[in-house]
This record gives sequence, structure tokens and C-alpha cells, in this order.
Amino acid sequence: MPSAEGNLDWKPLADHPELVAHPVAQASHRVPDARVAEIDEALADTAAFAAFHRHMLERGVYLAPSQFESAMISLALTEDDLARAAEAAAAYFAG
Repeated sequence: MPSAEGNLDWKPLADHPELVAHPVAQASHRVPDARVAEIDEALADTAAFAAFHRHMLERGVYLAPSQFESAMISLALTEDDLARAAEAAAAYFAG
């Protein structure tokens, strides 16, 4: 069974604050067991992300503009908003 950690080299955040944004590093003491992994940008498929991002935008779903940013779900979203986003993503991956 695949690991939830994937094949990344996870390291303690306390030892590698350079791998996160400054505010995250400043707050890292609140989660002493937090771990981070360096991601090889050469392995990122920027063109594939751009195509997915464009597809989602065309369907009214606004994502972070970089594949290196995270997406967060807000309490301001309705069930319909989430369904529209899920349907748009499913349509993209269905081909």
C-alpha cells in the first residue's frame, strides 16, 4: 500500500525553517513534531498545472495561481460551490 508520505524526504521543520514561509517558521514551535519536505521543482509539470488551472477558471473555479501553493476550503463556500469545483475537476481528469 502506498504511503501517505509518498517518496519525499521528510525532515523536522524545526531543523529546516528555510523550507517554509517566514510566518510558518515563526509559528513552528506550536507544532513541535511538524515535518517538511523539499520539493524538486524540476519534477513539477507546470504545463499540466496551467492547463488544469485554465480549465477550472473557465468553469468559475478560482485556484491558487501556482502548483506550489495550497488550496483551502472556506466556510464561505456553499455545497453548490464545492459540487461545481468537484465536477469541474472530474471533467478535466476524465479527459
